[in-house]
Amino acid sequence: MAFEYVGTQVEGRSIEVVHDWEGTESIAETIITALAEEEGVDPIDLDPLYGWVDPEALDTLFPPQGEVADPHAYVVFQYGEYRVVAGADGSVLIESN
Repeated sequence: MAFEYVGTQVEGRSIEVVHDWEGTESIAETIITALAEEEGVDPIDLDPLYGWVDPEALDTLFPPQGEVADPHAYVVFQYGEYRVVAGADGSVLIESN
């Protein structure tokens, strides 16, 4: 698995995961995998991430840990009913709107 669950908040329907920088998956793959798990579907069954954000840009902004220009940088984008916040530290917060 490309990430580790940090927590789930049932009332607000949000989950937080941490990307595994030592793994083989990119942070974009971590995001789509976490979204799929939240939806209870296979990642292939979701709308492509590129319909909402450029996955290559995410991977360029957040390369493997230690290579990030600004360790406090983050990106916020909408994916369907979810607000996604991805940080240079590998944290990914997915909140239902």
